[in-house]
Amino acid sequence: MLSECANTLSRKMMDKAIKAMAQDIEQHTQQGSHFLQSGCLKQALESFQMAYNGSQQLEDGFVKRACAFNLGAVYIAQRNPEKGLEMLNKAIPPVNCKDSKSNGDLFFNFGLAYEIEKKEGESVKYMELALEEYQVEGNTEMEADTAKRIGALYLKLQRPLQAARVYGIAAASCSRQGKLGEQCMVVLQQAAALQQAGKVEDAQTLAGDCMALCQHVKDSAQQRE
Repeated sequence: MLSECANTLSRKMMDKAIKAMAQDIEQHTQQGSHFLQSGCLKQALESFQMAYNGSQQLEDGFVKRACAFNLGAVYIAQRNPEKGLEMLNKAIPPVNCKDSKSNGDLFFNFGLAYEIEKKEGESVKYMELALEEYQVEGNTEMEADTAKRIGALYLKLQRPLQAARVYGIAAASCSRQGKLGEQCMVVLQQAAALQQAGKVEDAQTLAGDCMALCQHVKDSAQQRE
């Protein structure tokens, strides 16, 4: 009976300690998110590092991966891709699993890290994966941002036809968001990419469509005044 009571007490103490550690991790994560949104990268890194260190004391794989992702993302924001990639690799969920709505943000940050390292081929690979995830998720804002970034990468890789393809995706996404001014800019980039690819007639047609859209945006703005 004494042994059983001792074991029960030990389990309760352990549960209490785990709960306290989980609360500390959550607190440091919230602080890190606040610092990150405020542009205070050094403080964000310190907070996320403490959260990550704390997560290593738990047996919760999800928490460990989440903390590794946060830390990796800040390293990348600080333009330290080597450390960022090290942490992002620890944030990869098990095969065929997703820790949130999608793995879009994880793939996006992989792409950013490789872009900083000027490895455009690797960056495009992960950005394309991120784009697919955002499309499935229905995240039109990140779909547009990612597609525009991919377009710029394809131009660096001298693949203008592929750039035109993703600029088209970005333009459609901007249209769905009602961001017509931004759509005009992306359509112009798409037309330029088609011109570079030798698709002159397609580029001219698209440029004409873009002029009509720009005029529509201008007329709408004047009507609101």
